Amino acid sequence: PDTSDAASPKDGYVPIKNRPPVDSDRLAEAIISPDSLALVRFGLRAADDPRILDTLKAIDARLRCDLPQGPLWYRYTGDGYGEHEDGAPFDGTGQGRPWPLLAGERAHYELAAGRRD
Repeated sequence: PDTSDAASPKDGYVPIKNRPPVDSDRLAEAIISPDSLALVRFGLRAADDPRILDTLKAIDARLRCDLPQGPLWYRYTGDGYGEHEDGAPFDGTGQGRPWPLLAGERAHYELAAGRRD
């Protein structure tokens, strides 16, 4: 929401613009995202850093989607960017879907961790 009373990360909440207004504020600590894997890619954390390994467990538990073609990942918990459940087109809100691009992000991490398969 673009109002003065909108949720703020300073207050422990993250406003999510692609959710319905009644469901747009999420506790910052409850949002899981694969963004932290960039810390490994940029050399700011080691691939075997315990914080990264714990984060990977959370990412895989909440965001991984196993398909016949291989795994994909959602962008973050509560993502609403995508068509609606009934197939109606995205109109500012919707239901998030797995993103193939994030398989590439994960591949960067796996290579940094020394896993080439």
